[in-house]
Amino acid sequence: MINKIKELVEELTPVCDNYVKYQMPLRADVYKHLPAIQEFTECVFRMITDAEVQQDMMEILNDMLSALEQEDEVLLYDALRYGLMEYMKVIIEISEEE
Repeated sequence: MINKIKELVEELTPVCDNYVKYQMPLRADVYKHLPAIQEFTECVFRMITDAEVQQDMMEILNDMLSALEQEDEVLLYDALRYGLMEYMKVIIEISEEE
């Protein structure tokens, strides 16, 4: 699973970078990666039983859903870059320390 998370971070990083640099829309790329994002979040909920972490993940996912529904690129970027991808990076770091 860690390799899949690393791969997803590697794929989403340029998407976020292109949004910042060139104002390229995020929605199409996020929709394309939804199955992998779903797999990651399901894994987090199985592995991490801390209620605060789960609540934080739910808020991130709700922000992403709202952003997709409202076509709000800024909210989508924030939820993706500073929410979901930060959790992915932390999980990668933890797994590499073990």
